Amino acid sequence: MSPLLIAFWGFAVLAVITAGMCITRRSPLASALWLIVTMFCLAVLFTLLDAPFIGVLQVLVYAGAIMVLFLFVIMLLGAEMLRTHSTVLTWQPAVAGVL
Repeated sequence: MSPLLIAFWGFAVLAVITAGMCITRRSPLASALWLIVTMFCLAVLFTLLDAPFIGVLQVLVYAGAIMVLFLFVIMLLGAEMLRTHSTVLTWQPAVAGVL
């Protein structure tokens, strides 16, 4: 196997893992940071697929501008303090797994 193919599959697996980490975190700040890592992995995948312009746009637009705005709103609204009373539904993970 070629080194490019190994790098592609490595970053593809890493992108899937970091996307899973993004949707399973309880903290919105941690979730946003995992999403940034996912965007960087996708940028590398686009670059390996000979689309460097799309890879650069992925980093500049999504990981750069939009995620900075997300983090700014999260920090501005103080989303960490909103979680004082959270009701945990015991059936919710089972329903999510079925869906």
